[in-house]
Amino acid sequence: MKNSKRLRISYNAPAILSFVLICFAVQLLDPLAYLRCVCHVFGHANWNHLMGNMMYILILGPMLEEKYGTSNMVFIMLVTALATGLANLIFFPNIRLLGASGIVL
Repeated sequence: MKNSKRLRISYNAPAILSFVLICFAVQLLDPLAYLRCVCHVFGHANWNHLMGNMMYILILGPMLEEKYGTSNMVFIMLVTALATGLANLIFFPNIRLLGASGIVL
């Protein structure tokens, strides 16, 4: 029999290892323009902006999700985030886009 040693990787520190892997992934994805086209909906300019958007989403969202289903809602939210992000990138490249107002409307 062959005496071979196997390399075993242990994921023993999930927080640190995940952080390191995410940092590497973000660096590889730089300039992140296409990622920002979708992720802008999670950030908000201030607490009033956040509370206003969340109020509308919490009032209307559950009824819409019940009627159209979770997967359809997620799809529409992603498409809306991508469309508003791309429109902002094309027409206003030097202006940062923040908030879920496009999804709310």
